[in-house]
Amino acid sequence: MTTTTQLRITRTPLPPAIVPDDETMWGRHDTYAEVSSGSLTAEVLRFAYWNDRAGCPDPELTYEVRIDGMPDNQGGTCELYATEAALLLDLAAVCGAAAMLLDEARQQHGSEVQHA
Repeated sequence: MTTTTQLRITRTPLPPAIVPDDETMWGRHDTYAEVSSGSLTAEVLRFAYWNDRAGCPDPELTYEVRIDGMPDNQGGTCELYATEAALLLDLAAVCGAAAMLLDEARQQHGSEVQHA
């Protein structure tokens, strides 16, 4: 089986989610961590949203993972988004099995071609 490059993990301390002084709808995001291997990079982000006018003076905090660097079929790159850890674990399991099967198919069937 083909091996991957080593994981590089960088963590950044998150600043406090501070509510702004004015009555505006406001949002920001901060990067908690980055993980990369080869051409793939995943960011763990915290998003903070306020809408004091709607009666929500406290920030709503959400967390998201963005994975970037996979080629798409249009010649660019695609991004994957996840907000649940279980989805990322499922993705990891599927990727591990798919890598094994891709390697298996290449080893067992190589460049078999039959002409009619």
